[in-house]
Formats: sequence, C-alpha cells, structure tokens
Amino acid sequence: MQTETLKLRPVFLRSFGKKQLLRQVESLLAAHPRIYLTLLTPLALLGYLLLIFFPLSSVVLIGQLASSWSLQSSLSMPQEPLIQLLAGLAALGFSLPLFRLRFDIGKGYLLESNDIPDLHKTITELCQTYHLNNIDKILLDESMDIRVINDSKLASPINAKYSLIIGLPVLLSYSPSQFHAMLARRIGQAGGRDQFFLLWLNHLNETWRDYAKALAQGSLLALPLATLFCIYSRILQNSNQFAHQLYELAADRYALEVTNDQEMAELFSQIIITENFLQNKYWPKIKQLSRRSPSPNYPPYANMSKVIRNGLLAEDIQNALTKAWHYPDVRLQQPSLLTRLHNIGYEKPRAPRRMAKSAGAHYLSKTILRQLIDEFDQRWLTRMQQH
Repeated sequence: MQTETLKLRPVFLRSFGKKQLLRQVESLLAAHPRIYLTLLTPLALLGYLLLIFFPLSSVVLIGQLASSWSLQSSLSMPQEPLIQLLAGLAALGFSLPLFRLRFDIGKGYLLESNDIPDLHKTITELCQTYHLNNIDKILLDESMDIRVINDSKLASPINAKYSLIIGLPVLLSYSPSQFHAMLARRIGQAGGRDQFFLLWLNHLNETWRDYAKALAQGSLLALPLATLFCIYSRILQNSNQFAHQLYELAADRYALEVTNDQEMAELFSQIIITENFLQNKYWPKIKQLSRRSPSPNYPPYANMSKVIRNGLLAEDIQNALTKAWHYPDVRLQQPSLLTRLHNIGYEKPRAPRRMAKSAGAHYLSKTILRQLIDEFDQRWLTRMQQH
C-alpha cells in the first residue's frame, strides 16, 4: 500500500534537479521498491568497508614487509619497501581514532523509572505489543520529536540495546492520546516486526552519519577517515530518502494497532501545526523578549502548554496544512501530509481538537513535571545569557 501511496505525489527528490525528471525517477522507485532497496543495500554496507580500510591496509602493508624481513635487507632497504613501510605506518596512525571514538548521541536528562511510573508503564506495554525488549534508558531532551536510538556502534539490529529519547516540547505540546500514538510509532519502528530490512537500512544510515560527525570532531589523524565518511554519509543520505519515507509510513501503520485512523489523521495535522507555530512564532518571540530582558521572566517551557492551547489561530492552522500538503517535512523527515493520509486510508486532513490536557500533565506527577520544566528553563536561560 505504501508504494501506491507514494505514486500519488512524488516529491522527496524535488530539490535535486528538474521537476519533470525527478517525478519520473520517483515514480520508477515507487513502482519497483524492491529493486531500489536491493541497489541501496551495497551502498549502505560500504560503511563497513570504510571502517576496516585503514586498519586492514596497515596490516597488509606491514605484514608483507615483516614476512620478507631479514637483517641484510633492513640495512640496505630500497626505496619501494621504504615507501610501503611509511604507508603502512600512516594507515596504522589513521586507524587509531577509531579506537577512541565517542558518539555524541543518546544524551539527555535521564528519567528513572521510579520517578515516572505511569509513563514507564505505558512504554513497557508498547514494548510488549511491538516485541521490543531492549530499551536500556529513557532520556529527555529539547527536541520536537521522539526517537529510539540503536546504541550499537555497528548498527547491529540483533540483540541491540536502545535509548528512548523524548523531547520535552512533545510532552508539553500534545495531548495524552497523541503522545501515545507518537510513542507507538517509534517503538513499532524499532521493533521492526514486519519491516526488518527497512529498520536495518535506517540503522546503517544513522550509524554512518554518527561516524561522520564523531570523526569530524577528532584529531588531525582522524581527518582522512572523517573526509571519507563525510562524503559517503551525504551520498547515502540522499540515496536513502525514499527508503526513509517507506520507513516512516510503516511507523504510521504500526501506530494504528493501538489507536484509530481518525486520531492518526488529527495527529498528522497537529504535528505540522505545532512544529510551524513553535519554529516560526513561539521561539522567535521568546528569544526576542529574552534579549530585551535577560531575567527569568520568559521561561519558554513553563508557558509552552498554555500558549499551544490558546495561541493557535485558524489562519495559521490552514496555512501550515496547505504548505505541508504536497511537501515533505524536512525538519522531521516525514513524508508529505497527502502521502501520510493516503497511507492510512484518508483523503482530507482533519483539524485537531483543542488540547485539554498535555501529555506531560497526564503521564508525570506535578512535582516531577515542575522539576523538569524548571531544569530545562534554567538551561535555556543560561545559554541565552552566555550569548
């Protein structure tokens, strides 16, 4: 069904060339997804070859010299073996950053299960539904999304441990039922029950991107490998866009196992409206007020739920939905609204209902929620004062 949906309005490569040609390419991919995924797989696996390139080169080059070493040859080493030795030592040096690599992922405020009993119970139930038993920790950060991160450095989909990262704005901006559906999407994705191949390709794409970021922050010895991974990661991400859309559409269908299509359609609209409002109006206004008076008079997270509940105008809602109708959400890496609606059997968007109670107020105690809001507000105000 997802391939038929994507044929309706191919858009995800729109920015890479002429529209007519791109539409033909996208239609071809949608008509033959298995061929596309088969061709994408060797490219995704190329990252493993990059990982072992320098270590393997050093072993081969130095190993060949060692096997033919003798005292006489070492006293009068000709130019060619000398170059081979230097190349082997250089490859060994370029390999060292891999052993000291630290990924800047899975960071956030650690939520202990004892402090969030209702939320922990909901997550446990969803993990049982989607057969995901390896969520190692639950973190809270400042993002506008929920993510399940594979903690394996080699993108292993088998017996991998995961970190569940929840954005505090998600808890403050969505209703309990919408938040529950968003959790179901991500946990269902990570379970990969019916889409294991897409899950693995997505893990590979994210892993090689993390290697590129981590190596770019390393020493000069990491520069050659960082350059290779940077180029490779960009090529893979551009090539992986269609697979990522299939992956996200599969997540929407997973969520239908615990919610209904009406609530999902409303959630699609709510995500677009909330993201646009916070990005284009709320945060710019908060930053403007904070520059005028750098005192804690405008804590962004303390007021977020109230503003979302009362500050959305009908005109803003209509403009946001119209803009997202044919175009994917680049920030959240989601397919277009039209594509997502067709994927669940809907033709037209549904306007979301006014939020009566935030997910944070429903799943967290007042004390814990207040502590988290105060903590994140203080962090934000500290950053604003440092700039």
